[in-house]
Formats: sequence, structure tokens, C-alpha cells
Amino acid sequence: MPAKNKPKRLDRNRAVRVARRKKKQRELVNGKSRNRKPRPKHKGVVVEAVKKVLLGRVTSRAESKMGKE
Repeated sequence: MPAKNKPKRLDRNRAVRVARRKKKQRELVNGKSRNRKPRPKHKGVVVEAVKKVLLGRVTSRAESKMGKE
């Protein structure tokens, strides 16, 4: 009779995923910083700053195109 818990195939992808997840957990516990920035506390201020930067980019690009022509 075959063994009950015999794996059907080697699941290397799953092993890699599990290892990656455990590595992230280990780094967080040891105090390594995350890759992404934390959530902003005052979203309105951030939105205004982003709008100002984007408007500056758009106007500077338009001016540079007008200057070239």
C-alpha cells in the first residue's frame, strides 16, 4: 500500500514562498525597516504637496516644449 502523506511532486515554488515570508517576519522582528513608507498621518497635507509637484512638472514641461519650438 502507498504511504498516506507522500507528496505527489516536489513543490519547490511553495518552499521558496514560505522561505521568503519567514525571512520578512524574521527581519521585522529583528528591527529591520520596511521597504515601503508608513501610512501618512495627515493625508490632506500630502495630497496638496503632490498636486503642487505635479503642477510644477506639467508647467515646466510645457514651457520647455514651447521654448524648443
